[in-house]
Amino acid sequence: FVAFERALATAVNHAVAPEQLDAEIDPDGQLDYAYNPIINTRNMYVNSVRNNLLANGALERKILNNLTLRITGGVNYTHLRRENFAGSNTQAGGIFSTSGPNGSFGNTEVMNMVNENTVNYSKTFIKKHTVDVLGGFSQQQVKVKSTGAAAMQVPNDNLGVSGLDEGIPL
Repeated sequence: FVAFERALATAVNHAVAPEQLDAEIDPDGQLDYAYNPIINTRNMYVNSVRNNLLANGALERKILNNLTLRITGGVNYTHLRRENFAGSNTQAGGIFSTSGPNGSFGNTEVMNMVNENTVNYSKTFIKKHTVDVLGGFSQQQVKVKSTGAAAMQVPNDNLGVSGLDEGIPL
């Protein structure tokens, strides 16, 4: 895959130079806001990683002859990490952008927990009549924790997201 990607990049670089592409899009120089999509993509950084854990469990036990306790629980944990940077050679961070070179990063954690408890009483009388009584309760808790930062007018494109501390915080 890496060899294919390099071959494609080489073919694109040699087939049409970025300056030619801009000249073809805007031969008279009237559209100053037009950006070369190849240069734009090469100078953007977008990364998002999501980790997810989903677990469930149950325990059932006969407490007495006709009485059964059932306990179930589950957890859904998600962690999302995001990093974005738009350099000075991009439409989002170039000279026509009010924010200039800019970027952000963030972490979000979501923990969703659930617990259900039931008690079931079942009794048969005179071999014909059955009584079933079910009682229970459920509880759920969701915890969300999110951190992040963003900056604009980042002076050093080469640092990317690592240089956000040099920009103006948003």
